[in-house]
Amino acid sequence: RVCEFQKQLKTTDDFFWVADSALYVPDKLLACSDINWLSRVPENIKACANLVTVPSQDVQWTKGLNGYEWVEVCSKHGGIKQRWLLVFSQQAYERERKTLMKRIAKEEAECLKACRHLDKEVFGCLSDAKKHVTQLSKKYRYHRLQTRIEPIEKYECRGRPNPATPKVLAGYQVICSVQKDEEQITTALNKKGKFILATNQLNQEEL
Repeated sequence: RVCEFQKQLKTTDDFFWVADSALYVPDKLLACSDINWLSRVPENIKACANLVTVPSQDVQWTKGLNGYEWVEVCSKHGGIKQRWLLVFSQQAYERERKTLMKRIAKEEAECLKACRHLDKEVFGCLSDAKKHVTQLSKKYRYHRLQTRIEPIEKYECRGRPNPATPKVLAGYQVICSVQKDEEQITTALNKKGKFILATNQLNQEEL
């Protein structure tokens, strides 16, 4: 349809396709060898995810205006030679960092609340206590739960005990504390303010 529209314009200039990341897939943009295109690269592509995670201090940025910096790298994703432009925006970084910090603070509050409830819970067996701790730990992305499981003992008989009164195992209690996962937070921060543009126009003078 676009080619037909181009004919109606009576122009011989080639169209340059600019698309969002939804078209950056093998059966769309990457399948077109006869057109030039520019697209954002989706971050679910492993090579893209790895590149945006590289610490900013390890990148030789070219500084631009309005807080933008960039670096160009070569790619053959999808079997197509192309140029990738890793872009960093200071404004976007500050905005995204603020949002992340709020998310981390909210998660920390949820962790602390869960730990308070966990401290009061009694488990009938050791495996149940371990299973609960494992499931709870998976819920949090930016925090680690520091836990230890302690047996709860009580006197078997009623009344005032004496040194010879035997104790029985009544269950298990999980003692829990919360710690920020600094490595995970740093990795998340490294991604902020970054995105990748890709083009199959290899001529830098043309683009």
